[in-house]
Amino acid sequence: ESYVALIDADRLDYLALPQHKHRSSYKKLHSPLEFLQSRQEGQHEPGGVMTDETRAAAQVIKHMGMRTTAASLAVMLLTAPAMAAAASDNITGFYVQGGESIRHGRDTTTLFLGVMLPRDRGEPQSSVTSYWDLFYGQWRGLEASGVQRNFNQLGAAVMWRERFDDNRSARFGEGGLGISYLDGDYSIPDGRVFGSRLTFNWRLGIGRSLGARAEHELSLNYQHFSNGGIKKPNPGTDLLQLRYAYRF
Repeated sequence: ESYVALIDADRLDYLALPQHKHRSSYKKLHSPLEFLQSRQEGQHEPGGVMTDETRAAAQVIKHMGMRTTAASLAVMLLTAPAMAAAASDNITGFYVQGGESIRHGRDTTTLFLGVMLPRDRGEPQSSVTSYWDLFYGQWRGLEASGVQRNFNQLGAAVMWRERFDDNRSARFGEGGLGISYLDGDYSIPDGRVFGSRLTFNWRLGIGRSLGARAEHELSLNYQHFSNGGIKKPNPGTDLLQLRYAYRF
């Protein structure tokens, strides 16, 4: 039998569930440690294994009181079962991404649509790959007059991705740099306006591949936008965003 770990977003409780049985057969386990102990006692068959780093991450999040969607996703990315097929990062994909600003207050929400285009084929078994990230974004935030409005954004970035465990893992980390253009004078809550509509950005993310062909991806991303100091003022802003991607 195969078991999966389900996470309660409020309490980070863990449930052990035989995949073929009815929901009434859930056995509630109140911590990752209890899940491991129950397996050692023979109550469950192998599967849904939590590593030491997963258990530590879950406990840190629980003690810090971070009961947010982002925190739950971060734990899920560590605990989900391994993918059924090896992931290929050198293929085209598209994504939808949304989030909000976190640096100067949650005054701005964002929605992005993008395309991922492989830059090079690299070595067949290489754990590090690179791709172009071409995106259109829409921000809902403040303009110079202090009025809320929608901003349109076009941009491109070059990204590098490393797939963990020597390219055998479903999990990956990535980072990169890019450039973009906003169609208005974006302002942060304290009244400071971006000195230039031309902006630069860097992004860091963690995620994992899912699906029979590893065609689905979920990731949590931290992204910074500013004009790089080419014109004053340059307050910059930081976004925390969730991304779903599909690879062809």
